[in-house]
Amino acid sequence: MRHRKARGRLSRAYGERQAMFSNMLASLLKHQSVKTTLAKAKYVKRAADKLITLGKRNDLHSRRLAFSILKSRDLVRLLFNEIAPRFSGRNGGYTRVIPADIRKGDGTKMAFLELSEIVIKERPKKKIKEKKAEEEPKPDAKAEKEITHAAAPEKPDRHTVRTVKETRPTAKSHKLFKGLRKIFGRKAGGK
Repeated sequence: MRHRKARGRLSRAYGERQAMFSNMLASLLKHQSVKTTLAKAKYVKRAADKLITLGKRNDLHSRRLAFSILKSRDLVRLLFNEIAPRFSGRNGGYTRVIPADIRKGDGTKMAFLELSEIVIKERPKKKIKEKKAEEEPKPDAKAEKEITHAAAPEKPDRHTVRTVKETRPTAKSHKLFKGLRKIFGRKAGGK
């Protein structure tokens, strides 16, 4: 009998649920924030907190347990080297669930699941090329280009005419077309 078996099933089979769970944890660690349904966010929050606690322990057994969930050495390295040290002063509450809007299609409550302490990495700014007002033409560079152009071997002409051997349809192809005409019928109107 199924008495007091409180567990989030999320309308999925066991394997599907574990895969979704693992992938969502990986996305949370990689991006530090994930938008998902409220039920999934609450389901993953508990495991994310336990995973960060494993990261704070920082021993071989903890790394192996984390690897069994995350299934990626890069993510385990990220957890143990960058994320867990951030929370060394906390005893819990590593993640938070922030309710968001309602999804248009089916009216499901959405939420953001994010780490409590988010580090924003600055992206390198694109270098804007400054145009110099006074650019002097380089005659040496042009001379070099002319020399290399003259020394380059001639390329064969792309527009050469190739002779194509005309073949007449064989008897097998006639039979094929007859069979197709029976199926699709002849075109009416002579076009």
